[in-house]
Formats: sequence, structure tokens, C-alpha cells
Amino acid sequence: MAHIVQNQSSRIKRSDSPGESFPPQREFLDEPTESEVERLWLQEAERRLQEFREGRVQGIPAEKVFNRAIADIL
Repeated sequence: MAHIVQNQSSRIKRSDSPGESFPPQREFLDEPTESEVERLWLQEAERRLQEFREGRVQGIPAEKVFNRAIADIL
């Protein structure tokens, strides 16, 4: 988030017209905070673990996961 504020500040400073200003970027104001993202990921991980424990989903062996990941990279 800090880099977004810094980028906006540098855009304002580079403005050629002294009276020109930039309106707040609504999209940046609506973004979740880092702690909100962490909380949401924790909820997602707990939900997935619960589904696994209840047998609603099956696990994928690590070897298969890594082989797929490597194949996608190459």
C-alpha cells in the first residue's frame, strides 16, 4: 500500500500545472489491508482443511503437484 501512496505523491509532484490535482483513486481506497488479506487467506485455508478432513475433497500427492508446477514453468 505504501508504494501506491508514494507513486501517487510522485505523480502529483511531477504535475506541470500548479493548480492541477489528482482526485483520490477509489480503487486504492477500496483495497483490503494486508491484515485483512491474511485473515481471508487463513479462513480459506481452514475451510479447505475442513473439507479435506470431512472427505469432501481429496488431497493431491506433493510429487504430482511439484511435477505439474515444474511443467508449467518450463
